[in-house]
Amino acid sequence: MSFKSITTASSLSTAEINQLLDIASEMKRIVNSRVKRGPQLLGKSLAVLDFEGDLLAANTLKLACEYMSGISFCFSDCKNVGESVARARALGANFVALLIRDGKSVKQAAEGGAQIIDCGSDASAVKILTYLFTLKDTLETVKSLDVTVLGDAGDGIFVGELASTLARYESKVSVFASGEQTFLKEKGCRVYNDIGIAVSGCDAVIDCGLKYDGEQKKFYGHPAGLTEELLKSAQTNAPLFDCEKVFSKEKGEWTVYAHSVLNEQIKNRLAVCMAALYLMSRN
Repeated sequence: MSFKSITTASSLSTAEINQLLDIASEMKRIVNSRVKRGPQLLGKSLAVLDFEGDLLAANTLKLACEYMSGISFCFSDCKNVGESVARARALGANFVALLIRDGKSVKQAAEGGAQIIDCGSDASAVKILTYLFTLKDTLETVKSLDVTVLGDAGDGIFVGELASTLARYESKVSVFASGEQTFLKEKGCRVYNDIGIAVSGCDAVIDCGLKYDGEQKKFYGHPAGLTEELLKSAQTNAPLFDCEKVFSKEKGEWTVYAHSVLNEQIKNRLAVCMAALYLMSRN
């Protein structure tokens, strides 16, 4: 299979997702190797359009291209999606990576004919498949898992996309939220107003973080934030995503969580980006 653009996870078939995850495993070997020069994108170029000021994501995309012998360049402080994509294509970019939260702008850019890879929206296939790839890498499967999402899930686009993607593998997403949060249930999530029940026995925990300071107790059930003691109720060695340190009530201080997979996520996102670019290059 080849891909014109890679935008949302829901726009991909299960077969396409499986293919992308399999290729990401091969690409991770390049990331882990001493010599990072695969030939897959020789003669190809990638333009990274950064609307969010996300240096880590921008450099991840640049490396994804360059590790396969492609050429990459980055536009920062972009304002208009259409104009920025047109300028990137005028410079000869074969692929355009968008770092922008607005999924509608990504869709419009893809409909304009450019080969687009969405790396910034909450429904981004790269974002969602990085979770799946890391789950598979850590737990050796993405099937029949119970994944709990903590923190501020915002408008629910991310958890909804994650839930619908994991549902293809008979896995479920649980969310801790105060109130009914009907919109999360409509997106296929199990919603709990007891954080202990939400985390108990789960296979993995994803931390969405907070948008506003002072809401730790609202989203984590403790005034300091996510606690080590809470995570002990999950399955043994359950991976923690998007977070490296948790609060230890016993010690009264923040401590590095032994089962955090944050750094592995960063590496896996690179591998997923490489897989996405490779598949797009075959179009």
